[in-house]
Amino acid sequence: MKYKSSVKIMRSYDYCHFEVCLGTDEELDLDGINNMRKEAAILADEAVRQYQIAKGKESARKWQDTQIEGLLKKIEFIETLPESERTPEQAALLRGKADTDFWQQYGCEDYFYQDDPHRDHHFSMLRKFQKTIVRP
Repeated sequence: MKYKSSVKIMRSYDYCHFEVCLGTDEELDLDGINNMRKEAAILADEAVRQYQIAKGKESARKWQDTQIEGLLKKIEFIETLPESERTPEQAALLRGKADTDFWQQYGCEDYFYQDDPHRDHHFSMLRKFQKTIVRP
C-alpha cells in the first residue's frame, strides 16, 4: 500500500525544543515513510548537537568576560598604587596591559552554525541585548 505522508520529530533539550517536519506529495510505502522519519530524526539530533556547541561557546565567552572584568578592576586598583608599593606581579600585569598578545589569551572564538558562517549566530545576537533594560 502507498501513502501520501508527513512526519514530525521533536527533541527537547535544556528547555529548548527542536522540531523537524518533513512531508511529500509522492506516495510512499511504509519503508519509505520510515526512512523519512529517520532523516527527520537525524536533522533534529544535529540541531541539538549544534545548540550544545553554541551554548558551550557562549558559556566560555561569559566566563572570559567575567575574567576580563576582574582583571580590569585589578589593573585599575594597581594603577592607584604608588610605583614603589607595587609587587613584581602587579608591575608585570601593568606592562601586559599594553601588550595585544596579553589580551589575545582572553579572546573567544565565535561559533557559527556550520552551514552559514556569514549569519550572526544566535547567542552572540542575544549577548548584544543582555544588559538592555526596557522601561515603560
